Amino acid sequence: MRGPMKVIDASSGLMECRVCGSCHRASLQSGYERADGKPDYHICYQCGFVIRLFETPPEGRFDFGPAPEASSKMDALLADAPSVRSTKEMLLNGLLTQLRSVPIGLRIDDWLWTLCPDLREEQVASIRLQLRDNAQVLNPTIRRSFPRKVVKANTAMNAAFAQFWATKLEDPSVSLPYRSIGADAEGKSLLDAFATMDSKPSGDCALVDCWAKELGLLGWYSWKPYTLEA
Repeated sequence: MRGPMKVIDASSGLMECRVCGSCHRASLQSGYERADGKPDYHICYQCGFVIRLFETPPEGRFDFGPAPEASSKMDALLADAPSVRSTKEMLLNGLLTQLRSVPIGLRIDDWLWTLCPDLREEQVASIRLQLRDNAQVLNPTIRRSFPRKVVKANTAMNAAFAQFWATKLEDPSVSLPYRSIGADAEGKSLLDAFATMDSKPSGDCALVDCWAKELGLLGWYSWKPYTLEA
C-alpha cells in the first residue's frame, strides 16, 4: 500500500502529500529519532492529521486557533501566579495545542495501531516516553507553580491519554499516577466521550468541542474555515 507522503528530497525532509497534493517539509524533534535513523511512526502520526483533515468534506474543514479572548483569559489566570507570568504565551499555546492534539491524536494512534502493525514497536516506545514525560508534570512543586485551571485541564487530558494506553498496552500501571492524585475521574469522563462520539474525521471538531466543554475551555479557541493556499 502506498503511504500518504512521497519523499521528494530526503536530505531536506521535503515531501509531497498524496492526499492534498501540496508539499511539506518534515522535521523531527530531538530525542525521537529511531536508532536506524528512520522515524517512521512519528512521520505517519503527523500525516494522520493531514489525512483526517482532507478526508473531511471541504465544508467541514476548519483551522483551530486561539480566540481573541484567549489572551485576556490567560491574563486573568496568571494574576494569581506572578512567578510564571512570563510564560503566558507558552502556557496558552501549550494548553490549546494539547486540547486539539490529544483527542484527535488518539484517533490517529488507534488507526495506526490497527493498520500499521509494523510500526508497533516504534509506537509503543514513543508512547511510553510520552507517558513518562507526562507523569513528571505531576510533581507537586510544578503543579503549585501554575494556575489551577491550566493544571487541572492538562492533568485531565494526560489522565485520559494514560487510561487509553493502559487499556491498549494491557498495562494498568501507566494510569496509576493519575489515580493517586484523584484525576482518574476527569480522565475517564474525557475518554468516555472519545469512545462514544463519531470516530470519523468529520467528527474531530465536535470531539475537541466536547473535551473543551468538560474542561471549561469553551471560548478559548475558534474554528475558522480551512483554505488551501496556492
